[in-house]
Amino acid sequence: MRKSVNYVLSYSQAIDIWSMGGVVVALYTNELPSSVQHGTSNSADSTKQINFSSPVWRRVSAKGKAYISETMAIDEHKRINADQALQHAWFHDQKYAADLQRAYKKVIQDWKSQRDGSSQG
Repeated sequence: MRKSVNYVLSYSQAIDIWSMGGVVVALYTNELPSSVQHGTSNSADSTKQINFSSPVWRRVSAKGKAYISETMAIDEHKRINADQALQHAWFHDQKYAADLQRAYKKVIQDWKSQRDGSSQG
């Protein structure tokens, strides 16, 4: 006879931050975070740190790697929060600021407000 196990799942902002780091990993590497973590191949193992020694990471800035490390810290109490993520130096690097602003304006140029149908760009 199988015993019934009750799991208590807790949700916090920390998992959203980890996911945001995972999206950045996917954008940089075209792979899921689990495949670029130490000691994993295809398993979703969030207990491993990102392996930055592989060739795909050579083109990623130190600020980009720091952002990923800080958003995907294994201990959620050491992981940065949403405000810290948005204020991270990687987002405010002047080298990319103009490019990011242009890309953002291009993306939102055809968006419509849900309230009045007006364009957001």
